Amino acid sequence: MNTTQRRLPPRIAKRPDPSQWRGELLTLPEAVALRWPDGPLSVKSLRNAIAKGQLGHVRIARKLFTTIESLEEMCRCATIDPARPDPVPDHPAGGATEVASLLARMGILKAPPARAGRA
Repeated sequence: MNTTQRRLPPRIAKRPDPSQWRGELLTLPEAVALRWPDGPLSVKSLRNAIAKGQLGHVRIARKLFTTIESLEEMCRCATIDPARPDPVPDHPAGGATEVASLLARMGILKAPPARAGRA
C-alpha cells in the first residue's frame, strides 16, 4: 500500500505540518505518519527505540505517547566512538525530560515523593 492509499490518523490529516505539533503529545502511529509517512521508521521502530531508552515517551491509559521534540532528539546525529563495538551509539532518553515537563505543565504528572533515607 503506498502513501496515497494509506489513511492518515485524523489529527494528522487536520494538521500535517510537524511545526504545528510543538509541545503536544502524539501517539506512535501519529508520530510515524507525521514524520515518516513513506518510511524508513515505523511504529515498531519507535517501540524498539523506547525499549532501548532512545526515545522519550510517556504511557497514559496504557497508550504510548511522544513529542516532536523527543523524535528530533532521537534522530540527532552523534559522534561515533571508534573504540565502541556498537557502530550506532545509544542516545540518552533526553526527550523523556521534555515529555515529563510537558505533562507537569498540563497537570497530568505530579512530582514524585521524596525518598526517605537519602542524604
